[in-house]
Amino acid sequence: MDFLAKYQFEIDSALGLFFAKNKVSEKTLHEAMKYGVLLGGKRIRPILGILSFEISQNSKTKISRKQVIQNLLSLEFIHAFSLIHDDLPAMDDDELRRGIPTVWKKFGEANAILTGNALSFFAFENLAKNSPSILLPKLIKTLAVASEGMICGQIRDLDSAKNSSLKNILKTHSQKTGQLILAGVRMGGILANADSNKMKLLEDFAKKLGLAFQIKDDLLDATGNTKILGKKTRKDLDRKGFVKLIGIEESQKKLEKLIREASAIARRLKSKKLEKLSEFVLRRER
Repeated sequence: MDFLAKYQFEIDSALGLFFAKNKVSEKTLHEAMKYGVLLGGKRIRPILGILSFEISQNSKTKISRKQVIQNLLSLEFIHAFSLIHDDLPAMDDDELRRGIPTVWKKFGEANAILTGNALSFFAFENLAKNSPSILLPKLIKTLAVASEGMICGQIRDLDSAKNSSLKNILKTHSQKTGQLILAGVRMGGILANADSNKMKLLEDFAKKLGLAFQIKDDLLDATGNTKILGKKTRKDLDRKGFVKLIGIEESQKKLEKLIREASAIARRLKSKKLEKLSEFVLRRER
């Protein structure tokens, strides 16, 4: 999937440049923020934003691709903030992410909390500096709503009583994972001045893909290899997830159904790249 590697490289380069140009006065905070954001990742959320922008471009589009990527960095700041806090001892208590020490393990628990907080502020500052003024209110609202939804999903995720049925798990996953994925297509569409019909299709695609992405995470936790995943496995089986509730085989069937549905929407949008992204989510090993 050459386009995925290319887009990931573009985003990683923009993130690296951001931290070279924007330094905070406290060196430890700056290093922890940079570490937390640049320790790897698939960059699915901003990639979805780029694809949404490309699909939605029209005569009303007034922004360059480079500016779009700069705006979409805010999504990665919020995503990194969520992962840094998710790894904390009080939450999932993970010492490894992507095969290297988590932020709290490397910089200390208190510094990790503050690092996540700082990244959430940087996300909105970045939008304020780089968004077209006429689109800024929509972008801020989109990112704020997604951030709130993600945090609500995290709270639900910590409460096993709220994940005792398929309906409840769907709600948790649609918030914790789905909200930032949905924000990706919404931000890309907003930046392109997408028409309402195209935006609706993109949102429908993102909802299918977001749920598929989380089910795949549940399956990888249950059946994946720790060395490949870069983090401990089987930590979700005792308290949450599709696999615990309906088993590996049914979870796989649900995943494949969602990918088929997402691919069908991608074809309606005439996007081979969205189709390939759906296939990537289905086949990924980490």
